[in-house]
Amino acid sequence: MNTKIKSNTTENPLSNSLHFVMQSKGGAGKTHTAVLMAQYLLNKEHPIICMDTDPKNQSFKAHNALKAGYVAISENKTILQQKFDDAFERIYSAKGCFLVDTGSATFDPLLKYFKSNEILKAFNDSGKNIYIHCVINGGGGYQETLNSLNEVIQIIDEKTKVVVWKNPKEGAVIDPTNKMKPEDSQIIKNAVAKNQICGIVDIFNWAGNGDDDYVASVLKMTSKRLIISEVNESTEFNFIEKKRLNTVVDKVFKELDAVQW
Repeated sequence: MNTKIKSNTTENPLSNSLHFVMQSKGGAGKTHTAVLMAQYLLNKEHPIICMDTDPKNQSFKAHNALKAGYVAISENKTILQQKFDDAFERIYSAKGCFLVDTGSATFDPLLKYFKSNEILKAFNDSGKNIYIHCVINGGGGYQETLNSLNEVIQIIDEKTKVVVWKNPKEGAVIDPTNKMKPEDSQIIKNAVAKNQICGIVDIFNWAGNGDDDYVASVLKMTSKRLIISEVNESTEFNFIEKKRLNTVVDKVFKELDAVQW
């Protein structure tokens, strides 16, 4: 499902945008989301500057094709304000597309930093379009990831938009207690009504569909820290694997096409 909200601008909002991928739960799929989003922007011919701020695991930076720089913004769960101020100054003074992959350990201090410094409002007022990408898992991670989404929604200003990603890595993305889809939760329904969510990206559940060959191909690509353009040029993947992986990525791109940026 994709939730659409009408835009009031004729200029492509992605051409001057700032994207944060955030989630308090470790292993939720933030980096996978960041890599897919970066590929989508590149596919749409938006030059992009990528940043990895995860203090524990710079897996986003490990994707060499994306040329992500590491920004050490925290220490002992405390934001190093000068480092983050410097990074934001670079973004604030430049027009273009930026994508920041954050770590679970920086979730709370980053939200606090956003709120206390009115960062999101400042960037929106400067003309940059702000999107926070928040991953929701199924299974035992459902409630924690949904709660994190709610925390994000609570601190954003009226112009910042949230993109919800449903990642089925731990099973179907539904409430395990009542089998309700996250779209039907009060948290998301209220946010959609307030125009805070601009889209819901539903990553296809290949494992749940019994497509083990697709799962194996995805794991091969992600373990090698490759993006789809590299896979297509690689001799390490055969024709069938490349076909599967292009199908996987194309499905995500179609979901992103339906987001109202």
